[in-house]
Amino acid sequence: MKDILGTVGKIGGLIFAAACITFTGWMTWLLAQRLIPDNTILQAMTLVLFDVGALVWFVQFVTQAKGTLQWAISGIGFLVGLAGAIIMAAGELILGQQLVVVEDTTTLGWVLVATVIIAALAHATLIYAFHFTDPAVKNRIENAQQISKAVEKAYGDARQEIERHTQELTAGLRESVLYEAQQQISAATAAHIRGAALLEEKTGEAMRGGVVIPGAARDAGTPARPLMDEEEDPALLDAILEELAELRAAVSANKKQQVQSYAAEVLTPAQDDNRKNGHRAG
Repeated sequence: MKDILGTVGKIGGLIFAAACITFTGWMTWLLAQRLIPDNTILQAMTLVLFDVGALVWFVQFVTQAKGTLQWAISGIGFLVGLAGAIIMAAGELILGQQLVVVEDTTTLGWVLVATVIIAALAHATLIYAFHFTDPAVKNRIENAQQISKAVEKAYGDARQEIERHTQELTAGLRESVLYEAQQQISAATAAHIRGAALLEEKTGEAMRGGVVIPGAARDAGTPARPLMDEEEDPALLDAILEELAELRAAVSANKKQQVQSYAAEVLTPAQDDNRKNGHRAG
């Protein structure tokens, strides 16, 4: 018997709740037609703000709310929707009957319009607050804040460490710059030495009467040409040839002198030794 009564009570409670929600919702719908005529969408949205809103916030409070803040927010949303549904139903009852005639409906109209505006703003704010106070969202925000603090502290410590070791870093950079400069100077010096050796080789060839071939022409495989064509300035060419002849004679004389000196220093002592050995043998 108790089970039967319990079941009947549950069914009766559901029917009664549906009837109440239907009544207040119908009153809200009729009043919305007065407030916003010729716009069915906005009339439906007015119904959502009050009767549907109260039902949704009640379900959120029972099933989805986690923690004290979400319970409080969902409870406030339920009260906003319920109060708005009562005000809208009362306004339709006052305006839609003939027992009580309201001569000036301006004040009542302002109250109803303000109720719609306040309910819309309240529901929007509560929706954002409900999701913001979700424990999972709060944990992510707090973790992100802690990570941000850790990163800022790491950068601060790094800057302090750099300031403490500025002299060491400067010394290391100075050594690196000096090393690069030494490498560049060494490369330039080596290039200069190679150029000087090539110049000395060209000068020797000219003094020995050889033909001077420019480096670019030698690399490109172009035929060599003399320092100056005879047709350009014969007198200057004759003078150069005479100087080259004198240089050849000087070189030849120098070679002869070196040979004689070598003979005097090396061969003569050897001949003297041979003569002495011959005398001893005789």
